[in-house]
Amino acid sequence: MRGNLVFDNFEAHRMRGNLVFDNFEAHRMRGNLVFDNFEAHRMRGNLVFDNFEAHRMRGNLVFDNFEAHRMRGNLVFDNFEAHRMRGNLVFDN
Repeated sequence: MRGNLVFDNFEAHRMRGNLVFDNFEAHRMRGNLVFDNFEAHRMRGNLVFDNFEAHRMRGNLVFDNFEAHRMRGNLVFDNFEAHRMRGNLVFDN
């Protein structure tokens, strides 16, 4: 799988308010994260990047401080380091 976001259960994540896309399927097909309105998402406290544009150009997600995000309950990975090394995100649920 080449995409950066692969959810086993996207609806479950969306209901938790962690990731809200205007059109998730379209983003998944492009294999990266592109927000129609990043500021709106950031204001909800779901994803906070030190430099969002740089990450978007790379076509994947790289967090300067993953632990801080995980503590907020927005993203929980079974093995974040392994996913980060591959340059993508894979959620079990």
